[in-house]
Amino acid sequence: MLGLRGCSQCRGVRKPRLSTFSGLQWQRVSLVSSRRFLQHTPQGTTLAGESNKAPLYQYYGPLAETWKRLKLFSFASLGLAAAITPFFFILESTVPMAGRVMLGGVAIGSSSLSTALIGWCTAPYVTSLTVDNDGTIKFTTRSFFMKSLETTVYDKGFLRPATRFMAHWQLAKEVRLSKEEAEQAIAGLEDGKEETVAETRDEKGDILGWWMVRWRREGDSYVGECTRSGNVVQ
Repeated sequence: MLGLRGCSQCRGVRKPRLSTFSGLQWQRVSLVSSRRFLQHTPQGTTLAGESNKAPLYQYYGPLAETWKRLKLFSFASLGLAAAITPFFFILESTVPMAGRVMLGGVAIGSSSLSTALIGWCTAPYVTSLTVDNDGTIKFTTRSFFMKSLETTVYDKGFLRPATRFMAHWQLAKEVRLSKEEAEQAIAGLEDGKEETVAETRDEKGDILGWWMVRWRREGDSYVGECTRSGNVVQ
């Protein structure tokens, strides 16, 4: 984990600029439509009526507790199926051994399948979302075993409409910038330059993985090819 944390510090990190919208207006702005590379916020700059420490916008998933109870129920049903299955072979019965094996397999298999399906559906669900005053977006999701995972996206221009079920946004695999857009980057883009777009941390704050972009020049424009490293939530 120490190596992961140190590695992210060796690369550039996208730093958005301060939004000029109020908290209410910001909700109407399309995140996925922005393709600008926003500059770093000067220290001491605050939103109207907001302090540096107060987030610009907060969201809490209304179905967070429902999904949690559903996962607890699925784990309980799997544990119950695993506990009952041995009795199929212990208790005296006229059912042949092949039938007992089939019953045990069906009980364990169906419960495992439903637990895995619920875990897959709930994995991208955002339980909370925070937008800081500098434009950084933090998504909180849950792992398969319901541990909190916080994914920090440094530039909203890398968010795109999701293609999978139960998700609204996802990190882009490729981003194209015109010459004018590239000039708005923090330190300018260079062919072969790598930057950290997003990072995922566990409850202890250890980095589990990150989403990297590597830039290459095509004529007057730049193309950023994104890759996954570690267990980052896309």
